[in-house]
Amino acid sequence: MVFGSFAAIIVAIGLFRAVCVWRLQRWRKIDATLVRREVRELTVYRVGSPAKFYTPEVEYEFQHSGRTFRSRRFSVHNFTMGFPEEIDEILSGAKVGDRLTVFFDPSDPERSLVKLPDYTSALMLLFVGAVVGIFVILIAYGRP
Repeated sequence: MVFGSFAAIIVAIGLFRAVCVWRLQRWRKIDATLVRREVRELTVYRVGSPAKFYTPEVEYEFQHSGRTFRSRRFSVHNFTMGFPEEIDEILSGAKVGDRLTVFFDPSDPERSLVKLPDYTSALMLLFVGAVVGIFVILIAYGRP
């Protein structure tokens, strides 16, 4: 039963994440001006040797309904790791002063992001939860 509860929790988290992503997909696109762009190097220590990753630090501003909004939010978690080439691709090669497409919440324009999340992590959680759940059912009901 412990595994069944674990599977239910994983599925619930996956569903919650999927709903959050679905709500963010309804945000509107708008052109913003890139005010600050840096790529910070991070060293992550793993067993054996350190690994280098990079995270973007951006600031942008956009106008909506006659007001100017400024934000530093890059993604939902406000933290993305990757390599400089990946970050450059997400930012479409934009430099300070360039136009950049961002996403904002029409009901609260102060909430904005450069990168919207996708459904990958939600689908993965749903899949793992379903597999564990099926495994628990087969073990529980497969016994004579």
